[in-house]
Amino acid sequence: MKKTLVALAALAATSAFAQSAVSISGNFDIGWKAQTHTGASGQGATATGISDGAQYPNRIVFDGTEDLGGGLKAVFKSEIGVNPTNDEILGNRTGNSGIQYDNPLNVAATAAPALYTGGSGYSQNTNRQTWVELNDAQRGALRVGYIVTTAYNASSQSGYNQTFEGLVGADVFHTHGQAYVGGARGNGIQYTLPAMGALKVHAQYGTGTGRQTLETQNANSRDNLSRFSFKLDYADGGFNGTYGYTSAKTVITNSILNSNAQGETLTAASDTDANAHLHQFLGSYNFGAFSVAALYNTGESKQNIKGAVGKASETIAGGVTSYRSTQLTAWMPIGKWTLRGSLGNLIVESPYAAGPATSVDVKGNQFGTTYDFSKRTTAYFMTGRTEDSGSAKSLWNARRSAYIVGVNHAF
Repeated sequence: MKKTLVALAALAATSAFAQSAVSISGNFDIGWKAQTHTGASGQGATATGISDGAQYPNRIVFDGTEDLGGGLKAVFKSEIGVNPTNDEILGNRTGNSGIQYDNPLNVAATAAPALYTGGSGYSQNTNRQTWVELNDAQRGALRVGYIVTTAYNASSQSGYNQTFEGLVGADVFHTHGQAYVGGARGNGIQYTLPAMGALKVHAQYGTGTGRQTLETQNANSRDNLSRFSFKLDYADGGFNGTYGYTSAKTVITNSILNSNAQGETLTAASDTDANAHLHQFLGSYNFGAFSVAALYNTGESKQNIKGAVGKASETIAGGVTSYRSTQLTAWMPIGKWTLRGSLGNLIVESPYAAGPATSVDVKGNQFGTTYDFSKRTTAYFMTGRTEDSGSAKSLWNARRSAYIVGVNHAF
């Protein structure tokens, strides 16, 4: 239940605030989790204990709306990720599904679990989204700011994955391929067309997480990223369907970030850039007693040599990466209980290399149940696992398994 704060209109003499309001909502999810990562060599890392939960991300959200008249509204949202089981509740947010450990343990690179590929289950990227929007039912909605990308919205926020993104076994399949085309969030502009019956359409143009031409920090360089995407949503009765397309271009520029106070001195661009695209096909159907959802992601990233003549000669040998994934999810409500399960597979290949190889081939599953005490409070038990049989399986990440018992409360 959102706690609405009427925007101090009663204390203001002007009428400008008469139709404006701000609401505060959010989510706290905490559980007991046991998680183990094992590498091809048999070495690995295990963590057991209290952790941030897995059903929904922990966050505090501020929403605001002002009626501008004539059917036009101004809307804003700021969603802040928090970390309730960390001593820096506002300094970090829960990572997706990594082993959770405090930052000091990440200093010694030779000690488990610091070598776990992907880092800890914490992230300092606490801004989940912050934007402003002009919204008109007849003319559509124009949004600008730090926004959720089309790819992440389709895979994670549209209801097709009814198992837990915050636990291994259902954390990677639906989001596979997004890293090549700009990730889950970035600065940009989004336009949503007025609703056309059962069909909704929106388009995005954006960059990365930075605010300037040099957008995405990558070690000692920054990548100039530009992306375009659109999404079609269709809902009719028990059927929901979504198609999403994203293309992105990344130009790698070597950078000396501390060359001056503004970090403005850059070297020349490197010899390569990359073009990538991602197609997403998602659908779900409610059969009454139970529901199922399926997705298929497919895409390709191609590295190019700058200045080469002719399209064929521009492609670096072995510089093409193809990726695809599938996930099937089913859920069945039984009173206040809901049984949930999913199966998934993801693949990364280099199809045109001298020795074509499947570098990543991950299969996994997740099963469990949730119990609704109320519309706002849920208890749950979930277990999941993944296994990578690809040629480049990680030292620490070849096999992952976890279970969690937790409570989620939305306010």
